[in-house]
Amino acid sequence: MDRKIKYSLFVAILFLLVSLIINVKQLQNNKVLNTNISITKRENSDLKSVNQTVQEKETSLQKELDTVKTRENNSSASNNVYKDFEAVTNKVFEGMYNFNPDDYKDRKKTVKDYISDELYKKYYQNKSTIGDSGGVTSKLLETKIYVKTTQKSDLVGLVYVESESQINDSKPKKIKNYYEVTYDTTNKKIKEINNQGQIYHE
Repeated sequence: MDRKIKYSLFVAILFLLVSLIINVKQLQNNKVLNTNISITKRENSDLKSVNQTVQEKETSLQKELDTVKTRENNSSASNNVYKDFEAVTNKVFEGMYNFNPDDYKDRKKTVKDYISDELYKKYYQNKSTIGDSGGVTSKLLETKIYVKTTQKSDLVGLVYVESESQINDSKPKKIKNYYEVTYDTTNKKIKEINNQGQIYHE
């Protein structure tokens, strides 16, 4: 056989062998990769299942807690809960309505411990005008708290607020406000305050 043909045949066989080895290696790598993917998918599926179970348990426990709180809030043993609600509510409205131009910026410190973080952010955090009362002096004259007869896990009440405000040396004006207030009985903080209406009079 001609030397050139032998050499060409040898090169061709060598090329085929190298290609075969590479293909076998690639197949092995693909098999390992597919196995790893299958394991990862199975682990993710297991984690999702565990996560769902935990969430279901958490939801179930929260419902049980709400049921217990609801029962307590509507029982004769709820007097202490109502007293806490009234005490916290009075602290919040004292902080909201007792101020003058010098201490207006301190209002948020007064109420911070009695309202939820969400409510604090909504009314006091990152407000550019929070340090300025605009020359207004305010004084809380009276609060009356009316609690609903039937309650859920949080207490909801209507708060009547009478205050007196004065701008610089002008004549003082009395203001009446009505608020719906929601009290978190677990954290013992006000979580919602919604103004229901306002009346001005001399």
